[in-house]
Amino acid sequence: MSKITLKFNVQLEDTWKLYSTDRDPNIGSSFEFVFVPNESYELIRDIEVRGVKQKLDLV
Repeated sequence: MSKITLKFNVQLEDTWKLYSTDRDPNIGSSFEFVFVPNESYELIRDIEVRGVKQKLDLV
């Protein structure tokens, strides 16, 4: 069995935001990956969150 690592690099427009997968969904927007079950792959661990930057918008 081969193993691969998926790494996602995202470029957003200045006014867009991408929320971390480890945010509490009860306090606002969050982000999630959905992997449709398939015999061709097996997830061996949870998503690793790296390089998180905190930013607060004044409202």
